[in-house]
Amino acid sequence: GSSTLVLRIFWFVASMDPLLVFYQDGYARIGIDEYDNVGNYYVDKNAIPFHEFEDYLRQYWKYNNKKNHNNIKDPVKHVRSQLKESIGITVD
Repeated sequence: GSSTLVLRIFWFVASMDPLLVFYQDGYARIGIDEYDNVGNYYVDKNAIPFHEFEDYLRQYWKYNNKKNHNNIKDPVKHVRSQLKESIGITVD
């Protein structure tokens, strides 16, 4: 089954020309139940710091990545790259 993953990150667009974005790691919450849909209070109360999420992601990838999807060697760098890309697309 699939579970939810909530990533709370914070970014502030200080300028559009030139583009200047400030970013700060937030926290993560990994759902236990399939499509675990919870409110903000529950997410905040049961969240883990972002660095702990990175450790979890590395361990999960190490033990569960049998197919080596897209030749991803470091899942944390991949996730951070995806976050940067989504910020760029959003402000573009």
